[in-house]
Amino acid sequence: MEHQSPVEPPAAPPTAPPSAEARPSTTEVHGAPRVDDYEWLRQKHSPEVTAYLEAENAWTQARTAHLADLRQTIFEEIKARTLETDLSVPTRIRDHWYYSRSYEGREYGASCRVPARGEDDWTPPQPAEHCSPEEPALPGEEVLLDLNALAEGHDFFSLGGSSVSPDAAMLAYSTDVTGDERYTVRVKDLASGELLPDVITGVIGGATWNREGSDLYYTTLDDSWRADKIWRHRLGTAQADDELVFHEADGRFWVGVGRTRTDRFLVIASGSKTTSEYHYLDADAPESGWQLFAERREGLEYSLDHCVLGDEDVFLVLHNATGPDFEIATAPVVPTPTEEWVPLVPHDPAVRLEDVDAFAGHVVVHQRSEGLTQLRILELGSSRAEPISDDYLVRFDEEVYTVGSGGNPNFHQPIVRLGYTTMAVPSSVYDYDVRSRELTLLKRTPVLGGYDPADYEEHRLWATAPDGERVPISIVCRRGAREDSGGGTAPIPVLLYGYGAYEMSMDPYFSKPRLSLLDRGAGFAIAHVRGGGEMGRRWYDDGKLFRKQNSFSDFHRLRPPPGRDRVDQTGGAGRRGGLGRWAAHGGGRQPGARALRRRGRGGAVRRRADQHARLHAAPDGHRVRRVGQPGGGPGGVRLPGLLRAVRQRGGRRLPADPGRDLAQRHPGALRGARQVDSEAAGHGHRPP
Repeated sequence: MEHQSPVEPPAAPPTAPPSAEARPSTTEVHGAPRVDDYEWLRQKHSPEVTAYLEAENAWTQARTAHLADLRQTIFEEIKARTLETDLSVPTRIRDHWYYSRSYEGREYGASCRVPARGEDDWTPPQPAEHCSPEEPALPGEEVLLDLNALAEGHDFFSLGGSSVSPDAAMLAYSTDVTGDERYTVRVKDLASGELLPDVITGVIGGATWNREGSDLYYTTLDDSWRADKIWRHRLGTAQADDELVFHEADGRFWVGVGRTRTDRFLVIASGSKTTSEYHYLDADAPESGWQLFAERREGLEYSLDHCVLGDEDVFLVLHNATGPDFEIATAPVVPTPTEEWVPLVPHDPAVRLEDVDAFAGHVVVHQRSEGLTQLRILELGSSRAEPISDDYLVRFDEEVYTVGSGGNPNFHQPIVRLGYTTMAVPSSVYDYDVRSRELTLLKRTPVLGGYDPADYEEHRLWATAPDGERVPISIVCRRGAREDSGGGTAPIPVLLYGYGAYEMSMDPYFSKPRLSLLDRGAGFAIAHVRGGGEMGRRWYDDGKLFRKQNSFSDFHRLRPPPGRDRVDQTGGAGRRGGLGRWAAHGGGRQPGARALRRRGRGGAVRRRADQHARLHAAPDGHRVRRVGQPGGGPGGVRLPGLLRAVRQRGGRRLPADPGRDLAQRHPGALRGARQVDSEAAGHGHRPP
């Protein structure tokens, strides 16, 4: 007998929240029974589930109806700050400058390029900001991809990836017009504008060229949506004739393929949560075939980049064989066991090494220390005996910030393109000249309406957890907000955000919507709780498995007093000194843990089925890519950029612009652009 719907969508505003009927359902997992009273709510196509959700929506609308004018006001404020037309800062790839354009009133943009002025031309041209779509932003502009034209006639459209061939004559790009995230690769002749007959379907992301521009390498998924196969496609042949280059049979591992910045090596990376392995193909000796660099060993994570020290070719190996926070070693460009890796930057428990990029005269190290991201420059010496001539950090003035490099595809380039932001400074693009050690600001995301970062103050605070651990907090508010609250004697209301899972670092970032909160006298803070990666690998290890409680206790330590966690209809603080919380933890654990802590303290705890529509919903940017794993990267594992690109969905642009949407990316996603073919913009966890 079928159950009747426990609730019907009310015609009049409800006076009480809906209550889901408990219907015990028992399943057996690993021999143990599991009872779920609300299993029936998983039936998303069931009319009664739809009716229940509509009742929840009606209750939410009724309880927030008085905020309608405020919502509209805030929407208009955000819209007024936003420039709809935009251009990326051009990035040089070989003999061209590449950039993207967006157009007011159009859903998609375009990818373009212009020729470089000469071999030593490292100053990016400045595209015209306010030209119409029909006008070139730069003289000699060539439109490579018009995404609006590609999207025409489709209800859904997504660009998976795009890659220019090494001779700059062809463009391989992938699109998805159904929403199933399996992309189709096409190849465009850039001289004629015509598409080649090649069509490659069922691809995850984009494709990677070989050095000669004759072959494309791509990745496909198995039935569980795991990237498991690497294929080689020869231009001019049918996909049915493609060669299966690599198959990862272990269901714990994902795979990806890319090309080193030097163009000499193609690499295939296999990675699980705790282990990685690389194969490589030497374009100087293709007859040797694919070689395994170092066989996988449980718990060993490493990545490769090709580097030239003096006149010797080496692999730079970033690995955790000597410690959890990684070290950088060198190895010959042949299969080499871990025992023969030679330290270049030894393991340091106070510094978490996250990535390394090799160039002709220097190496860029991406690291973090004391909860902050850092860019470190190693200027290379003239021999293996003295491999480093200087070692220093790129310095910034602000107290808290996020920095990452990207859009650096040329091995011989003397500059480092980097993205930078703080909680008060909009996303910015700089060029750092390694020769002169000067930073040049190329672009800062515009905020319309006369925005001035000096009107806001930001700080790094430290809280003490119950076990004595110091937890970093990044906070921003409008300058003078405290003086406006009780003449400087009263605290200001603060919205506190925390995540704390998968070694995902919630680094400081700028947000236009957040200004509407700050300008009403409130503050915004990020609690960098354990489970994330802000303080190194131990920070992650101390917030998972049997120590997961630390994530909750770190955040709970900053809880507001009872009854002081609301915002009233004027947009101001509901109670002086209140602190609202926007918590997003892996698997949605944070709200439930906090509710359990409140039992017996005079607060009600709603049943699980009733919690989903309440205050602690995940931000809009929290898009889960794998089961229980966020899109910025796999759970808690340091993987190379090409593997991160495999996992990332959403729109990709050519080229990568490190300052554009910097706040939406895990810093690792910026560094994923070190592969010429791996331009990818991921989506992180986005509170206001």
